[in-house]
Amino acid sequence: MKRWFDTRKATLDTFKEEDLMLKWDEDRAKLGKHKKFESLWSEPYLIAKCIGKNAFELAKLNGCKLSISVNGQHLKCYKPACTGD
Repeated sequence: MKRWFDTRKATLDTFKEEDLMLKWDEDRAKLGKHKKFESLWSEPYLIAKCIGKNAFELAKLNGCKLSISVNGQHLKCYKPACTGD
């Protein structure tokens, strides 16, 4: 059973510095804090520094760094919407 679960488990994404990421917003994810179709992911951030295998320092797009590091499980790649070109 363990071997089946381990092979089925998702592998860690490989994020690099300067990638645009969305961060999971835990406060908004709590019951009653959001509406049905609101996004639970916060604004895009840049990866400022990779710390270890799956921990990252994030910075806002204006260059201001966040005070805490974030686990890679709470990040996903940001792909901006098509501009209609």
